Amino acid sequence: MEDEQNILETQLILGKQVLEIVLDLLKDDSKIGVVLLGQN
Repeated sequence: MEDEQNILETQLILGKQVLEIVLDLLKDDSKIGVVLLGQN
């Protein structure tokens, strides 16, 4: 059970890192952000 817990925690950490990277990219290139956010 501990191994499964560790895997879940690792996936959460990686997921957060990926989200942060994506958000940083969106900030850098507003065109991509507009397209991905549904052209608001």
